Amino acid sequence: MSERKLSIAIGTDNFKTLVNSNRFVDKTLFIEEVIDSGCKATLITRPPGWGTTLGLDMLRAFLSVEIDEYGDVVSENSNKKLFEKLRVANSTVWLRNLDGAREARTMDEHQGKWPVIFVSFKDVMGDSYEEVEKKLKITIQKVFSEYLYLRNSKKLGDYKIIEFQKYVSGDISKYALHLSLLFLSELLYKHHGKDVYILVDDYDNPVNYFLEGGITGSQQELIQEVAQLITNILSACGKDNHYLEKIILTGIFDSIIRGFGSGFNNLCFGGIEDINFSRSFGFSEDEVTELIRQFGFKKEISNIVRTNVKAWYKGYNVPIIDGNISAYTPRSVMNYLSAAYEQHQYRPKSYWLQNGPSTILQILLKDVCINNKLSKKLSSMIETGSVTLEFDTVTSLFRYDLTTARVDEHIFSYLLLNLGYFTVSREYYKGIFDTPNFIFNIPNFEVRQEFARVIKRQALLVREKGTNICTKMLDDIYQTQYAQTIKAIKFGDVQNLRTTLTSSDKCEGDNLAFSYFHVAAMYGNIDIFEVLKNHCGLQLLNSDDVYGLKPKDYSDMFNTSLSIGLSEGYSSSLSKPGLIKKLVCSEFKYSMGLSFVAATTTGIGFFGLGDLSHKWAVAFVIGGGATAFGYSYSKKIEQILIGNFCSSYEKYHGVDISDIDKITSPQQIAKYHLDTDNTYASVDGKCAEGDNKINSFSFDAFKRNFPGDEELSFTLCGVVHSNEEGS
Repeated sequence: MSERKLSIAIGTDNFKTLVNSNRFVDKTLFIEEVIDSGCKATLITRPPGWGTTLGLDMLRAFLSVEIDEYGDVVSENSNKKLFEKLRVANSTVWLRNLDGAREARTMDEHQGKWPVIFVSFKDVMGDSYEEVEKKLKITIQKVFSEYLYLRNSKKLGDYKIIEFQKYVSGDISKYALHLSLLFLSELLYKHHGKDVYILVDDYDNPVNYFLEGGITGSQQELIQEVAQLITNILSACGKDNHYLEKIILTGIFDSIIRGFGSGFNNLCFGGIEDINFSRSFGFSEDEVTELIRQFGFKKEISNIVRTNVKAWYKGYNVPIIDGNISAYTPRSVMNYLSAAYEQHQYRPKSYWLQNGPSTILQILLKDVCINNKLSKKLSSMIETGSVTLEFDTVTSLFRYDLTTARVDEHIFSYLLLNLGYFTVSREYYKGIFDTPNFIFNIPNFEVRQEFARVIKRQALLVREKGTNICTKMLDDIYQTQYAQTIKAIKFGDVQNLRTTLTSSDKCEGDNLAFSYFHVAAMYGNIDIFEVLKNHCGLQLLNSDDVYGLKPKDYSDMFNTSLSIGLSEGYSSSLSKPGLIKKLVCSEFKYSMGLSFVAATTTGIGFFGLGDLSHKWAVAFVIGGGATAFGYSYSKKIEQILIGNFCSSYEKYHGVDISDIDKITSPQQIAKYHLDTDNTYASVDGKCAEGDNKINSFSFDAFKRNFPGDEELSFTLCGVVHSNEEGS
């Protein structure tokens, strides 16, 4: 495989930049879904880092009519090239008019055909209502400045141009601010002769900024006042606007103020628990698999990367028409894959703060260490994996009292679901109305780490109160018992090992990359090994879940087989093939050859196990005859041989050790040890005096690194012979 360097764009929500990089997840069918939707106004909410900003920028690039500085449409549509090889190029939409409906290509009918207003409120934040209003005026001023060609438009009257100039200069009243996007859509409609798309990104950011500061009675009034200001601007342009084709809002929460006969009450909604736009945001399993393929990792590394990505960044339950999918957080996945590809950093970590540091979790968990109803439910969720919470699918920020968020399950579950800390599924039970239970859980290890960080902080704050519910939560998160047992094995602490083992009858855990026996085989302490044998019995023979190696593999690697009694009677998982197996499984791996070997083996069995010197010759003769006679049965024999005789050969040769600097698994170290004379592994980071240090490695004791941070460090050493020995 060629070493083609990928162009990787990380940390940008610019569609043109991303589509021109070597890795890109094609979400362009979002465009078709927007166009085909019967909704005039749509609100889409997703957790931070889920690609809503990129989605709107992509929509703008697709729809926007391209013009010159005079406002005239240019002949060459440069944006069209961005979409010609993407999924939207083959999509169709329905065109409806008085004559009926017909199907047409999305590209032909909509690409580069619409005036578009794009506005982002991501920088609109402040500590007071007045500051928010001031920043909104600045944002609107910048938006109007993108359409300076309207000052010279012959399709606009003088009065409209004068009013337009006021917006460009920033000299507008509060009333004019309310009507700003409506007025701009009117001007664009009159200039271009077509209805206008309005795209508003991070529309709720001004409100979210206040949520981050805490939710008190006075703060809630300020939040509602700011939300009303935002609603006034958006409802003016999004409701009863005769110049509007569609308006799309994206954000984290539904913070629109609604009222009977007033407010922005004509919105269609698409949240993370809704089918609408469910495939347009977040990564699916197939999309992540294709991304990993694009990065071109070698097989062993690809498997590690795939496991880490799935455990750390997957787990969001997203409904689709025919069921559910488990989605990944896009920003975290891309950051991890970039680090793995460019820096060879395969250990996963939390990129949560890159999605925007949130104090809302800290606020909601302020009383988590107090033994109340919600803290008990959260503790149960962490311990068992899920819990039922009260939840309303139509909840908005203002349906409940925000000051009760720490005790009211409805608003508690809504906030943490929309922020991405929770995921939810529905469980129906039969009744009069078939009301579902809403089952919540923490989706993955990245989010669990955030919970651990906040709970640990709260535990320190209430330590003097003698509560232990937070301690239990942390123990459940960190799997403390497993970590303590591994430490006891590493340090040869027999007494502490016996203590930790009495609290569990398991020597293997769902989160452990290595069983206790594997770790003990590395360190070679016979007393530790005897304690484990007495407690765990036959688990001594098991392979580890991650690398498929047995304790004997590790004891051979670390030269501890004799010291812990594994030299005789125990098998290893990875063994170097002998000469016969090499010939059978590499040179004669076809039907005729396999039939030949099958017959040969039969011949050996026929003559018994005595002196083999002459029986091999006779066996080969029998084998040759059987080849001619039994060709019709060769396929069946081939299946038997490949499935049994050659399986260990294929496993051994499937491990790549061509580049010692890119070894990333104990399996590769084991093979290197078997293939290379006079090498061994060491756990203390040191080689024997006079020996060479070939390379060092660190592996997580836990499958996904998070439940505990214990590491196992290996050093690969090479024996150096003295001149006297070699002479």
